[in-house]
Amino acid sequence: MLALEPALSQDAPPESTSNTDFDKKTRNSHKKSKSKKVRYLIKKDTQNTSYGNPCVIEITRSKGFEYLVTLKGQPGYKSEVQRGFHNFGVNVSLMFRNGPFWKSGLRKKIDDCRHKSGDYVGP
Repeated sequence: MLALEPALSQDAPPESTSNTDFDKKTRNSHKKSKSKKVRYLIKKDTQNTSYGNPCVIEITRSKGFEYLVTLKGQPGYKSEVQRGFHNFGVNVSLMFRNGPFWKSGLRKKIDDCRHKSGDYVGP
């Protein structure tokens, strides 16, 4: 029995297995897979939204919101005051997420998308 003890202590450490071979990135990879919460800005009409342009939808989602067009009489339409308070809250949260001048940067990106897709009409 004593002869086996030195042999065990001289063995190399066990090879790393899938259970022991991981780093911080792989441990926290499940946290990155969560989708971002998309907020909705309620609009009365589609003016200045480029509604339906896939490039614009991709940009607005990357900023964390989408436009939701509702008309009076549609289900879910709230009073103008409630809609205003809702949009104010969404704009404030987007300001903290994207910075204070996020709207001007968004306008430029939307104009670029409109030019690339041919939606832009004007001089």
